[in-house]
Amino acid sequence: MDLETEIRRLGSSMLILFVISIVGFIVSYANSLIANPLVISTRVGLLIIGIILIVIEIIALVKAKDSFSKINNVVSVNLGIAGTNLSLIGFILVFFGIMFFLSSILLLGLFLLGFYIFLMGLGTLTIGYILLGVGVYKIGKAFTNTLTKAGGILISVLILSIIG
Repeated sequence: MDLETEIRRLGSSMLILFVISIVGFIVSYANSLIANPLVISTRVGLLIIGIILIVIEIIALVKAKDSFSKINNVVSVNLGIAGTNLSLIGFILVFFGIMFFLSSILLLGLFLLGFYIFLMGLGTLTIGYILLGVGVYKIGKAFTNTLTKAGGILISVLILSIIG
């Protein structure tokens, strides 16, 4: 494959990540407003939706990592590769944190462990997305493509705006 195809593939992976994140947020927020969070069926539904969204995002991140690796032969985008690795680790930690969090109805220790793992995953995911944005920005800078540079800035800034 040529370099332009890899850049398009990377862009489509980023679009998939963005859309799935927004849909997941809206569905989980609406579900928490409608139902009592202590009902078992609500927890199972949230868990199923979460698993589906995390699997789709992991697939998109693996494709993005593959594209970054191929583009790395031309432009140094090691930060983008590190960002995808950290994001993958973050998603796995968030998943296990949610599993412990949802499975602990009466066990306070398991609840706290799940919450701690979830927070570690969110921190790792945040750093990963910032590095991912820097990698996309470097691609745009190397090929003098202002839309790609703006996309890299938006990836990093959107994650930072959620924190602040």
